Amino acid sequence: MTIYKLPPLDLSGVSNVEDAAKLIFEESAAHLRVNYHRFQANQDDAALMQIRIGMRRSRVALKLFYGIIPAATRKNFIREFKYFGKLFGTARDMDVLLRGMLKADCAHPKRQSEYELLRHQTKIKRDAEYVKIEAEIAGERFSDLVQDFGSWVQSDWHPSLDEISKVSLAEDVTVFVLRALDEAKTKLILKSASLEESSTKELHKIRKFVKTARYYLRFFASLITKESVDEGYALLVKLQDDLGHINDVKDGLQQICKLCAEVPAMHLSGSLHLCAEIMENSASEVEDSLRNYRINYAKYIDIDLDTSDFR
Repeated sequence: MTIYKLPPLDLSGVSNVEDAAKLIFEESAAHLRVNYHRFQANQDDAALMQIRIGMRRSRVALKLFYGIIPAATRKNFIREFKYFGKLFGTARDMDVLLRGMLKADCAHPKRQSEYELLRHQTKIKRDAEYVKIEAEIAGERFSDLVQDFGSWVQSDWHPSLDEISKVSLAEDVTVFVLRALDEAKTKLILKSASLEESSTKELHKIRKFVKTARYYLRFFASLITKESVDEGYALLVKLQDDLGHINDVKDGLQQICKLCAEVPAMHLSGSLHLCAEIMENSASEVEDSLRNYRINYAKYIDIDLDTSDFR
């Protein structure tokens, strides 16, 4: 079955913030609805992953357009999307572990038996997490969320807004986009200022700001020249990957240490030796990721979009 991803957004006929927001939310709601129905009909893992992506994208859009959405409405949808998004956390960590540190091809032949044991334990935990996720997504709470979100998107927003928000709806979309992209970049620069002293937890927060800037650029790509979009997007993807790998290493090592604590006594020594070897290999990877982030970050902050970058 073909995976239904969010299609490229065409905002070329949009002139104000209301029309831009409506289109972005309509596409996001449709993306969630289609994949929800596919999952309900087929228990489709690909649809489940698209639901996770769609919820994250919708949360970003809700924060982007905070000025034209009643606070209670915005907070309610963000809370619900965040609740369901968190359900994927452990399963996602296990998937990353099985594709990375504990990938199918063992890189530690002397520890093959311990390696396979840890992979087996990881698969069991991962599958158990997916059972929980599938039960929650199939439940009434998520069904209500998809329906309520779609209904809100299609509703008339004006009656629930104050006068300032109504004025914001009519704002020129170019002005709004330039301000939004500049704010996202400024927040990223401020968060990255103390990169060298940041903990892995703080680096993960920085990555969220990178991801937000990337989503903003993707939302409005149809309004900006292809050259400008491609340049900025490529760097943001690299920045996200750099910090993402560091976070994956941190989470992977935590998971492996927990798994080692659960193995039978006869495999404990070998598992700990394996863990030490994986840690040593990961150290150079983290150094490479931090170095690459600094290089790509320097390139990114030199990019300045203005009205000449619009089509």
